[in-house]
Amino acid sequence: MIVAATLAAARPAAADGHRKKIATTLSAVGVGVSGAIVLSSFLVGDTGVVDRPVFAVGMATSVITPSLGEFYAHQYLTIGEGLRLGGAAVALFAISRTHDVGCDGSQPGTATCTALDGSGVALLGVAAIAFVAGAAYDVIDAPDAVDRYDWRITLGPMRVPGGGGLAITGSF
Repeated sequence: MIVAATLAAARPAAADGHRKKIATTLSAVGVGVSGAIVLSSFLVGDTGVVDRPVFAVGMATSVITPSLGEFYAHQYLTIGEGLRLGGAAVALFAISRTHDVGCDGSQPGTATCTALDGSGVALLGVAAIAFVAGAAYDVIDAPDAVDRYDWRITLGPMRVPGGGGLAITGSF
């Protein structure tokens, strides 16, 4: 709620260093909070069991929160989001690559467990790299997003030899 209120109230009027730092901080904090939620899913509950609802919330927020700096600069679709969504799609495909194996400590032929095959593990590695790269891209790109948003058109008087008039100037 605090982040949403901050984004709604804040508008980068000029691409000064302060606004760039705010954008970078928002993206970095977004990465940190989402990462902490994902990490906590491994630490709460039973030992060795991932708390799936907490993990799902962490993964869902990690698609959006690294882009908070770009949202601050009014850029709502980012390359980093695309990388993270692609990584999520690869991860979903990877977890479908399973096969049945004997469970540890069970009698042969009675109980089976599901495990990822080799290609599933490799695809999860690719997905993780895409996810981290997307988050890093958004944190690094946040100051540039402020620069891209900072454009102005100015109307003012113009004085030229033999007369005068109005001039329109712009910068971006």
